[in-house]
Amino acid sequence: MDLRVLAKRLGGDLVGSKKLGGLANESYRLDVNAQGEVKRFSVKVYRGSDARLKAEKELKLYKLLRKYGLKAPRVSLADIEGVNCGKPLLAWEWIEGYTADELLGKKRIGEVVARSMGAALALFHRIPLGEVDLPLLERREGFWASEVNTVKFLAQLLDLDIPGDALDDLSGMSVERLTLLHGDYNPGNVLISSDGVYVMDLEGVSVGDPLFDVAYALAFISHGGRWREALTFAREYFRLSKVSSHGLALKLALVAARIRFFLDLAESRGFLKWRTGTFYPLVSALYLRSLRKHLDSFSRKILSLS
Repeated sequence: MDLRVLAKRLGGDLVGSKKLGGLANESYRLDVNAQGEVKRFSVKVYRGSDARLKAEKELKLYKLLRKYGLKAPRVSLADIEGVNCGKPLLAWEWIEGYTADELLGKKRIGEVVARSMGAALALFHRIPLGEVDLPLLERREGFWASEVNTVKFLAQLLDLDIPGDALDDLSGMSVERLTLLHGDYNPGNVLISSDGVYVMDLEGVSVGDPLFDVAYALAFISHGGRWREALTFAREYFRLSKVSSHGLALKLALVAARIRFFLDLAESRGFLKWRTGTFYPLVSALYLRSLRKHLDSFSRKILSLS
């Protein structure tokens, strides 16, 4: 991909670039000299068979978030058709800040960050579904039955033996109300800036039980012994959202199993190895191994995991 072409589209000449992290997509930081002033941009290039849909979804939702009191990037370049580099992309002015994951473990500010994550998610779940003009956001009445089937399918792929009745009772778990779901609400996708909290990476947005997002966030926030921060996040979310926490423990167990099984797929491991290169053994030893163990501590409630 010729980043110089993108710099021209953004109004200047490329003077610096850096490839950033990201698993499913590619991200870059571009420094662009526009009439003597260097501006910095984030560029996200979408991959996969649904790349166009992901880019279109994220573009629409970033516009919608600001309407409901949430911070979101202001897109400078939207190439949904992939004219510039053969793949759909979005670019926005660089947002200075830190991910919530970088700040949660720090004294004095960790709980403030956790509270901010809870408040942002409560606002996100208040967005009326009628405002989201995206036809593929189907209303899933059997939400948890679908999640159970997903976990069973992942277990089959991994050749894991799950007790016959371990998941069946969870299929009928109730949904208090359907809301917009982020789908990947973890501390790495929340950006803390001097002007507010940005909810990022909306390409996987769907509709379902808001407790899915809560459980997903709790699984990651509490990793590394951040239990106080996890509790602060949950308290702030439930205080502002007025959503009932009924059934959260079982839903957390199911979501944790889903994440755990996904990480263990050969495709996931291969993709992580490709993305991290020679650093994969270090990433696996320092992060993935402890994350798996942490997720097991939740999912053991419903699965027979050794």
